[in-house]
Amino acid sequence: MTVVLAVVPGMFNAAAIVIDERGTILGHAESPSPGSRHDRRDPELLWRSVVDAGCRAVSEAGRPTLDAVGVSSRGETVLAWDRSTGASRSPVLSRGDRRPVEDGIRAQIDQLTRITGLELDSSLGAPKMAWLRRRATDHDVVTTADTWVVHRLCGAFVTDATTAARTLLLDVRRVGWSIDAAAIFGLDVAQLPRIVDCAHVVGTTDAFGRETPVVGLAVDRHAALFGAGLLDPGAARAGDLDGSYFVAVAGPHVPRAHGGLDVGVAWQLTDPSGMRLNATYLLCARATDVRDTRPESTTELLRRADEQLGRPIRRLRVDGPEWALSRALEQLRRTAPELRIEVDGSSVTLAAHGIAALARIGLDSSIAPAQAVKPPAPIAIFGAQAGA
Repeated sequence: MTVVLAVVPGMFNAAAIVIDERGTILGHAESPSPGSRHDRRDPELLWRSVVDAGCRAVSEAGRPTLDAVGVSSRGETVLAWDRSTGASRSPVLSRGDRRPVEDGIRAQIDQLTRITGLELDSSLGAPKMAWLRRRATDHDVVTTADTWVVHRLCGAFVTDATTAARTLLLDVRRVGWSIDAAAIFGLDVAQLPRIVDCAHVVGTTDAFGRETPVVGLAVDRHAALFGAGLLDPGAARAGDLDGSYFVAVAGPHVPRAHGGLDVGVAWQLTDPSGMRLNATYLLCARATDVRDTRPESTTELLRRADEQLGRPIRRLRVDGPEWALSRALEQLRRTAPELRIEVDGSSVTLAAHGIAALARIGLDSSIAPAQAVKPPAPIAIFGAQAGA
């Protein structure tokens, strides 16, 4: 029986869930990060919350033998740190933190979008990384926070493809760092971590007991998409881990970045032969859309996704339970009666299920995604095939 510890760091706390291969939750713990609710957070509080939540979840589960430890990321969260010691050198700049974008960079928006699939926005990783790079020493590295957490766990200097895709530095078609995009921000790709697939074993850790493989890495939103079993084109999620969002599976080909939705990597896996990497792409709401909380916003995002994908979204999973009573849900049910709407109880739980499924694939590459994913049942279903 494969048992995975999935750690989901948040903005102000970390959750950790121990899950077996049937999808049964054996232990669940959260560790709040003390101090004020600030975008500039002390990295050491983040680290302690990860370790504390993980240890308490393992204890609650009865201290089973862990087969893997997986960690989600928050994508756009960055910091500066000393690679030789692992010591943090700056506050953590989170998704909600923004830094001014220079006019010279804004003049190259079209080039950035062509390379990365993303519209330039100061909440993404690169503007904050550039701001920190100008203030860091030559001995420091500036990365997304997942790289630092994983380095502390096992010594690896890596990030996964989904997190890299949220930096404005990834060539989304090649799924590799773009020298040109990095140069626009004054960054050097030689100082960036190695990009690995989401089910790559990156090392081992004894932070939660005996030495255990570290495998299962993805942005929390993408992990929740995977954990919900939304694997096929035309499936989407809307809801929040730290605010409203929308992501839709596009499939194995890069969709066009137009119509108001950004392009990203949903997940990347090595095929069973071990010879090549297969990326699955997605569409996601841009920052301007993320802040639009009007009831009609999700309907509009669905319409845009239909246009960009060339096919209708047929399955939408949303966060609850407040969704079940919202005007937005009622409007969706009226305007898209063919849409199957599934209501979830917890994005964090879905993200943990996604991380656990990716870890299972990493431990056994013969397992297909549909076999690895054990999604929790939705708390309510509306629309097409609601009674199925």
